[in-house]
Amino acid sequence: MKKNYLIVLVLLISGAINTFAQDYIYLKTGDKIAAIVSETTKTSTLYTEFGSPSGEMKLVDNKDIKLIAFANGKVKDFTDGSSIKSNDGAYNNLIAYHLADLIINNFTISYERIFNNGKMGIQIPLSIGYSGDYQELGDFQNKFYTGVNLNIYPTGQGQWRYFLGPGLRVGSGRYESYNNCYNCYDYYHEEDLFYFKFHINNGIMFTPVPALSLVAELSLGIRYVDSKYADEKVRTTGAFSFNMIYRFQ
Repeated sequence: MKKNYLIVLVLLISGAINTFAQDYIYLKTGDKIAAIVSETTKTSTLYTEFGSPSGEMKLVDNKDIKLIAFANGKVKDFTDGSSIKSNDGAYNNLIAYHLADLIINNFTISYERIFNNGKMGIQIPLSIGYSGDYQELGDFQNKFYTGVNLNIYPTGQGQWRYFLGPGLRVGSGRYESYNNCYNCYDYYHEEDLFYFKFHINNGIMFTPVPALSLVAELSLGIRYVDSKYADEKVRTTGAFSFNMIYRFQ
């Protein structure tokens, strides 16, 4: 059942690659326009509505615009109705709360900085495990980990985007092992130990408004545990995460 669940997630992620790369024009009235911006002058902005079959060009006065969020992650903030302030680093700082980790008794947050070109980001997670019923969670329970992930955004930034990249995790946890001799005194063994994990992340990020994103992420990789009792010190491992992200300048 777990394998079927992972397969569905992979198919979902693969099917959403490179589809939604539009700009967003936020008006002072509160309306939002999904668009492809062609040109911005000191007084007006020329654009085409995203997905419009006719491709008709439209014009909006800059004094009616609050900001434009471009697909590559750049943001133009319009002030005083006439001047334009370009802020390439706007909303490129991300703090994520990993909601799905609560299911496996982990409290996990992460910080990511997306580079100004919108194509790459560096993410640092921090996770603390807490006590609970681990009977259905496999042979290893996390106590603490951190690491670094390199996230690559092939289509840049936008409302929807796909990302992938390698990650390295290091930490400590509680390892449980069983031998083949049920009646032996050492049939069951439990210990706290060091571990590290190398994985490849694949995910989809949805940003309904510039300051908020939602992420569904699947990672596959290998894990090493430093235990003489382990039948396999190196083994394959996978994880799913659903994150709520606050974005800021």
